[in-house]
Amino acid sequence: MRNQGKSNCWGSNAFGQLGRDDIRHSSSPLKIPYLKNIKQIAVSTNSICALDRDMKVYCWGDNGRYQLGNLDYDRRKRPIPDVVPLVKPISKIVA
Repeated sequence: MRNQGKSNCWGSNAFGQLGRDDIRHSSSPLKIPYLKNIKQIAVSTNSICALDRDMKVYCWGDNGRYQLGNLDYDRRKRPIPDVVPLVKPISKIVA
């Protein structure tokens, strides 16, 4: 995460965990599209969540165990960061 609230990822993209669907792997940092004003990131093996300064949570990557928090219970990978529908605002995330 960079100090301007923008984020980068690199490594495997087998489950879309780089936040992109146009590559399979990157050995150098790539900007995660669609995200800005990020204040915290939580990373698990194949999925990632980010909290922005407006207290919105975005998750992407593997959803094989419904870990992305989307309400449609779609188990497919999600390479594009998607807003998690929350009942109330949160101030911290962990993986």
